[in-house]
Amino acid sequence: MDREILKGKKLGQIHQRLIELYFKATDYQKSVEHLPLSLDQLEDRLARALCLFNAGWSYERLGQWDLSIKTYKQALEELKTVDKPFAELLIKSGLFWPLYFQGETEDATQMVKKALSLAEKGHHYAEASSLYICLSYSSDSNKDKIKFAENSLLYAEKSEDDYRIGQSHYWLGQIQQSLSKSEQGKKV
Repeated sequence: MDREILKGKKLGQIHQRLIELYFKATDYQKSVEHLPLSLDQLEDRLARALCLFNAGWSYERLGQWDLSIKTYKQALEELKTVDKPFAELLIKSGLFWPLYFQGETEDATQMVKKALSLAEKGHHYAEASSLYICLSYSSDSNKDKIKFAENSLLYAEKSEDDYRIGQSHYWLGQIQQSLSKSEQGKKV
């Protein structure tokens, strides 16, 4: 193989692809091992942001919440000079779970609301559906939980994505079941 092919941008792209492939293969540790190798070689800010997004997701799967948050935030920094609202939407929605599980619920909720605004503006209905599930999951108000789950279903139906429709029905059912149990407990 020609040594020139493995230098610079091409090498960065190879490591970028390895991050994605290892993530899809659920080998999250190998995925994050390729992050520094990719970032050392890539200059394109969008490509760097997407590498960081995949690594942030891998750290999330490894339960390394602090590294996940740090990596997602680094990805957002890379996007500051790039006008790619869908990439920003993905990264902000990715930040929700590690922030939430670290107990930073207010920051998590604000992040998902920013992502939801981008999803609604860009008519990304499937993503909006999932973001409403996040809001429903994190809400303390039963009334809001139902409202968010219903909005999730509305966007899922607009997206015509069967997976998202099923996901929305599932969560709405879970919330209704939880509320029924809660009401039964009050009667006893």
